[in-house]
Amino acid sequence: KFYWVMKIDVVKAPKIPVILSAAKDLFQVSDHFLAIKRSVTGKMARSIRKVLRCAQDDRGWVALVWWLGVACTNPTTDETATAEAPEKPTDLITLTAEQAHQIGLQTGGLDTTTVSEEVTANGVVDVPPQYLASVSLPIGGYVRTVRKLSGSPVAKGEVLATLESLEFIQLQQDYAQARSRLVFQSEELERQTTLNEQEVGARRRLQQARADYEQTRALVGGLEARLRLLGAPLDDIRAGKLASALSVHSPIAGNVQHVNATIGKNVGPQDVLFEIVGTAHKHLELKVFEKDASKIQNGQKIRMTNPFLADGTVFLVGKTLEGEAKTLNIHGHVTDPAAERRLIPGMYVAARVLTGSRRATTLPDEAVVSEGDNRFVFVQEKMLTFRKTAVKTGQSE
Repeated sequence: KFYWVMKIDVVKAPKIPVILSAAKDLFQVSDHFLAIKRSVTGKMARSIRKVLRCAQDDRGWVALVWWLGVACTNPTTDETATAEAPEKPTDLITLTAEQAHQIGLQTGGLDTTTVSEEVTANGVVDVPPQYLASVSLPIGGYVRTVRKLSGSPVAKGEVLATLESLEFIQLQQDYAQARSRLVFQSEELERQTTLNEQEVGARRRLQQARADYEQTRALVGGLEARLRLLGAPLDDIRAGKLASALSVHSPIAGNVQHVNATIGKNVGPQDVLFEIVGTAHKHLELKVFEKDASKIQNGQKIRMTNPFLADGTVFLVGKTLEGEAKTLNIHGHVTDPAAERRLIPGMYVAARVLTGSRRATTLPDEAVVSEGDNRFVFVQEKMLTFRKTAVKTGQSE
């Protein structure tokens, strides 16, 4: 019934009987003895016996388990049937002529092309300081009306809101009174000058008239400047028409970014009522890392890739590295006015700065296959047989 019997030392290899008992179609284990059934070929039986002897002193344990796996898979087949068939390479792909025709298969060789040296840069769309405005008034009051919302377009000088102010009324009153005194003192100075020339009036009175006139004229000039700063209509005030409210005007053309005014709100000179962003000019504020800082120069081409494709030029390069990341600031201008109009201040920008050129081996984008983070190309081994080969790609144009 059995091909041969072998004694097993369970003290040196206590796990062998337990494992072998699971392969009942090949072995029979009893106490300290192992028997291999006749169904196992002679050469395999001799190999198993050799492995078992090694396994008893803890050598060849992996080989023992492997032999069990091979033998248990097909114990009745002959020796040639149990040998593993050679694996077919998984990186080879063979197509039929019909399949190649259906997919429109095209092949080609590598090219050597001049490509641009690039530095990656990231940043935001920004506007110059002269195109940003915080609108407030140098006088306190209560908000009467608000005429613009956030995002509203505004023209330079357009009314954004109106304020009622007792201080403004008092300022107009003081101006009207001072101007009236100035007219009187001007006439008095002229009279005293005439009397002094005729040696009729006292010289002291002439000096006092001149001093009063100069003092009042300075007061009128100061009040006029304050009213002009508030945008008050001086001609109406001179005509006796005093206003109870004053208007808040936009100093630049653009769009309202923030509105901090509500009807009835008491505001002072320190309160910013509106923030205006000008749309006449927008630029790119980009950053590059320290390792690439020395490559950046004025006039280099910028190729924007996000939020859309556009070209620009480096206009200004920072002179110091900033922040913990040690980045260099780059100021860039967009070449196409239509593309610049599409940009929104604060928008994230990804770009590449072209710093030079070099010769490189290239392939069409269609020849590279992506699988996750890996890139592959198919290299032709023979007619309609291709090997899948991993490659590392550089920039793409």
